Amino acid sequence: MRWSPEELELLSELYPLSPRVEIERLIPKHSWMAIETRAEELKIKRATLWHFVNFVPKPVLSATMAAYVAGILDGEGSVGLSGSLKQIVPGTAIYNQSEELMQFLQRTFPFGRIHRGRGRNKVFEVTTLMGTIRFLEPLLPYLIIKRKFAELVIQFCYFRLEQMSRCFEHRAPPYSRWELEIWSEVAQKVDRKKYLLKERLKPIFPEENNG
Repeated sequence: MRWSPEELELLSELYPLSPRVEIERLIPKHSWMAIETRAEELKIKRATLWHFVNFVPKPVLSATMAAYVAGILDGEGSVGLSGSLKQIVPGTAIYNQSEELMQFLQRTFPFGRIHRGRGRNKVFEVTTLMGTIRFLEPLLPYLIIKRKFAELVIQFCYFRLEQMSRCFEHRAPPYSRWELEIWSEVAQKVDRKKYLLKERLKPIFPEENNG
């Protein structure tokens, strides 16, 4: 089967550092054997899992800057897990009209991307497993409204990376019961309360009412 220019571009971009399951999802018309053969012909080398995980750099953030971004995420962002039983995707996003803010986020967290949202809003979004960890971990001490969501999503991402590390060159393993429970818990909380004011989170986290 012929390769289109778009497929060759994806192959060049994804093959070195992306998990096999992600490559197969984005280049569905070719078998894994065909993908490997074409990559070899083009002299595109595949990295190890160590390169895959460590390719995403840790952001350099001062405490003040981390608190600033956490405040924006609490007020104008979302943290969650989306998708289906076949593929669960982490999603962290900040919505804002300020081009200056978007560019600041892109420089600070280069593994995210900017795209247009509804109306005049722009969206800065992180949807990869390691990118989500790198984005949320430095903000965690300063998050208030979304801290519990962030903790669950970080746990999910670490566990999924561990599962994928055992079969990096093969298909990703099915989601465990624990992963599906985390996904269901986060999805239910997001759907019910939409990350609004802390008072509205009290029915979700009843232990907070005893303070």
